[in-house]
Amino acid sequence: MDFDDHTQNTVPAYGNDDGVITKKKVTIDNNNDIKFINVENEDEPSNKRGTFITNLEITGWPWRIAGCVFLIGVLFHVISFGTPDWMITLNANGDDVMHVGIWTSCVLISTCEFRSETTVCLNATRTFGGIGVVCCLVVVLLLICYIYNYNLPRRRCINVAVVTNCFVAALATQIATATFWRSGACNYNDATGYVTTRWAWSIALSFTSVLLLVAAGLAFLVIELIAISRETARGGQPWKGRGCHIT
Repeated sequence: MDFDDHTQNTVPAYGNDDGVITKKKVTIDNNNDIKFINVENEDEPSNKRGTFITNLEITGWPWRIAGCVFLIGVLFHVISFGTPDWMITLNANGDDVMHVGIWTSCVLISTCEFRSETTVCLNATRTFGGIGVVCCLVVVLLLICYIYNYNLPRRRCINVAVVTNCFVAALATQIATATFWRSGACNYNDATGYVTTRWAWSIALSFTSVLLLVAAGLAFLVIELIAISRETARGGQPWKGRGCHIT
């Protein structure tokens, strides 16, 4: 026969002597003899934390700073990739007339039209910019996997993929930005007749994102190399690519 009884825990041997409510499970046989008593403290606050938060805390502040730099770079790239403020045309008074971007051109920032040109320049800019966005998203997923596997050897392989994709994203973004810039917004023909132009904040944001992605990739690489060096100095075996074979 089993029954549950909520009572004050007064048994110091169980580690609670401060009057916390506990649950006792008592098993009694047919002769009314107590055969087993199990005391469980169900109301004790749990000190266990999620694996993600715990591992994130032990990665160290340099790694977290590198992660923040990367996320800022991603944000800059995504914003610049979708906004029409790469190049601005001006009238004789210096007022803005046309805002030109990778995807749209806007007259007086009120009427925007999709750029339907099918030039190699524009297609290349969009393609390489898109590759940069995709690589950034891949890095975000890899960073999550890295944190979850921080205490496992496979984290080395994940870090290699993180660094590689950071550099690929930076390279693709640089190609897209430089192509658009050197070609004069992909030889955009200003229908308004104004030829005075200046580069705007979107292209500056794109160039900045390249620097941030490269910086983040180098930081992730250096931090991991330092960790490998310290583990080897403590008597561990050299890495030699361990962890890249995920089972």
